[in-house]
Amino acid sequence: PPEALPIREAALRGLVLSNPQKGIPLAVEALGSSELGLQRTALQLIRTLPGNAGTTVITEQLNKAVPAVQVFLLEALAERGDTSALPAVEKAAQSENELVQVAAVRAMGALGNNPQVKSLAAQELIQHPQYTWQETDSTIALLNHGRIVWQFNYGKDARKPYFHPVALIDGTVLTCLSPRDHPWHLALWFSWDELNGVQYWENDPKTGMPDGRTKVVEAKVIPNQDYSATILLTLAYHPPDGPPVLTEKRKITVSAPDRDGRYRIDWEGAFTAGPQDVLLQGGTAGGGYAGMAVRISQTTTDWRLIDSEGRVDLPGSGSLAKNTHGQKARWMDFSVVDTATSEIGGIAILQHP
Repeated sequence: PPEALPIREAALRGLVLSNPQKGIPLAVEALGSSELGLQRTALQLIRTLPGNAGTTVITEQLNKAVPAVQVFLLEALAERGDTSALPAVEKAAQSENELVQVAAVRAMGALGNNPQVKSLAAQELIQHPQYTWQETDSTIALLNHGRIVWQFNYGKDARKPYFHPVALIDGTVLTCLSPRDHPWHLALWFSWDELNGVQYWENDPKTGMPDGRTKVVEAKVIPNQDYSATILLTLAYHPPDGPPVLTEKRKITVSAPDRDGRYRIDWEGAFTAGPQDVLLQGGTAGGGYAGMAVRISQTTTDWRLIDSEGRVDLPGSGSLAKNTHGQKARWMDFSVVDTATSEIGGIAILQHP
């Protein structure tokens, strides 16, 4: 506990990988932590634990965990794809907690038990939504019948503010947080690649953090009665132990879902250099990755990528995204079919009009 968060994350990783029987209960405990960095590390470890033995350890923890952690564990079992978990997942589907039920149904779909998934399809969520707000000191979420439609995370432990999950109004999740191949991909987020040669995008493997720091200086969140919301942030970008080289005033406006369940996120950022000039690199400024980015859910059976210029990429069409990758466009849409629910949904990113 007295060590810095990156050291604690590394220690947890060492415990889990060296002794899963002892380490996984600690990782499950970390899933309930208020520190988002520790939560992400624990979830990533549980998802990637090798072999059937790993699945057994997770299912053993399923009954012992509180509902919020059970949801994490069920999502991990779905991603692992080990069908030996089906009996435990089916049992979880009988839970009295609605969120656990939904997570279990999705996991059954991912593990091949589609008839049960279809029998539990919740059309009521779409036809008769019941929205509520859920807030903490570091998150705001819009819920429909208790299922998260979208959640914005902006606490100090978040390292960079981000949206996750971004979902359909029935709870079908469209984004992926910290996947194993790129743990610095934070679902729907903004990051520069480099500022004055300092890396703000990727994590340093030694620290688990980018060299450049993105700090939330001030945050104001305004949930409205019509279920739209406004999020106002002041952010500072600075090298380790150095003063800010760049500040940002960010305004995010999320519309209320319409009758078809669609909603819009308007994202504006105004950047101001500090005392010295700043070299911005990433996205459209200087090439390379970074900028406005989204990582799409990996629990899908089909996908389509299309842009404003009519370019299309589909599964099985040769090299991945050969037609759209590296091209300029006014907008791009990524649509998917969810494995568990067979729901079709997507996220489009459009340039400001």
